[in-house]
Amino acid sequence: MGFVSKEQERAFEKRHILRQEDRYLATDVLQRVQHDRGYSEKLLLIEGFLGDHRGGPILDLGANTSGEAEVLSHRGYPMVATDINEIALSLSKKRARKFGRSGPEYYAADAHRLPFDSNTFGSIVAFEVLHHFERLEVVLGEINRVLAPGGRLLAYEPFALNPYRRIAELRFLLLGSIERSFTVTGLRRHLETSGFEVDSVDRHVLPASDWKKHYATRFRAFLKDLYYATARRSLPIFGNILMVARKPGAWEPIDGAALETRLRCPITGGPLIRENEHFVTEVGPTRYRYPITDGIPVLIEEDAEPLSQIPP
Repeated sequence: MGFVSKEQERAFEKRHILRQEDRYLATDVLQRVQHDRGYSEKLLLIEGFLGDHRGGPILDLGANTSGEAEVLSHRGYPMVATDINEIALSLSKKRARKFGRSGPEYYAADAHRLPFDSNTFGSIVAFEVLHHFERLEVVLGEINRVLAPGGRLLAYEPFALNPYRRIAELRFLLLGSIERSFTVTGLRRHLETSGFEVDSVDRHVLPASDWKKHYATRFRAFLKDLYYATARRSLPIFGNILMVARKPGAWEPIDGAALETRLRCPITGGPLIRENEHFVTEVGPTRYRYPITDGIPVLIEEDAEPLSQIPP
């Protein structure tokens, strides 16, 4: 956990996604959810959480290739997909277009410095992502900031005392991915220290995805099914942590302004405006320009260019 940086994690995720680009583009997620039990149950879990959604945009944090956000957007939820990996978001955008759907809104963003106004989102989904962040306390502070008072956060995370999980963590660390896991007490403490009130805690396990098993060896597919059968009978050891938390405060309706008007520079905190194929800071002693890559705004500090250093 300690020797992998967010820059290394970003590079790792880009390599991983590019190796599977054809697979992702060929998969209609609406068909997948009809035939893939693991994927369907994951969507049901998220949609059950969103059943209490009061309004405003919904942030899917660390959305990766954003299949869940695509499905939920098709079902009428105002989804906003973010990830530090703009390649993964771009694949989702291309896939939605290929199958004739508009999809969610997409923004490449570093969760340590989210490029949105405070109190922007009515709900936030963080599904198996908190364990990937270099500075978790900073990320949780940002999640709390952009979530509206009375809004809720869904966190689904691996359990630290699961022996199978600890072996997998070591493998991913060696491959260059940030990995950690949590105890129930530990995750609750992280959330409460960051200003959340925990509404509920459950232990949960999802069936293996049929789509993923299809591309695994027969032996690995068998192991995935064996793990699920074991885990659902031993949730105190193998179950993931499903935690729902709330930002304190009285709920007030979120204004219906376009999300683009609520973008903020992750460096200066000033407003961002679109100029041709870029976003730029509107005011400030130092102004920055952010690229739009394959239709995805890349609002990440490391990708910003100071305008004073850009040739006219």
